[in-house]
Amino acid sequence: MTTIPVFDAVLVPGIKLYIKKDVFESASGHEPRTGEQVLLLPEKTATERKDLSPDDFYPIGISGVVSNPDANGHAVVRTSSRVNIEDITIQTDGTISVRTTDRPEIGDLSSSAQKEHLEKLQAAISDFLSQVEWG
Repeated sequence: MTTIPVFDAVLVPGIKLYIKKDVFESASGHEPRTGEQVLLLPEKTATERKDLSPDDFYPIGISGVVSNPDANGHAVVRTSSRVNIEDITIQTDGTISVRTTDRPEIGDLSSSAQKEHLEKLQAAISDFLSQVEWG
């Protein structure tokens, strides 16, 4: 699995993350390949690759799969699930090896609380749009 350090991005399951091909290549050491398994490893601070240590990463990562590159030169990674980062080894060539375990999905809101939050959000959006000319 290809490991890509990521800083300053919101990583959640079920999204498409667009990574510039040159950024993907510098992080992974090769061009993105359709169907390639990827682990997105969130960094705590922006750190030069040569200075990375296992302590520079958060304990939860996101797995994903590279889909077809887009016309603008991006590797499109479709995220799938959260994983626990159990062990990180950084080789002298900069390659990052990670041992992970699946992280169970936890529903932190009941369905009634989810519905309540959604209704409040819809009302706030509707209120906002009613105040703008094009809304």
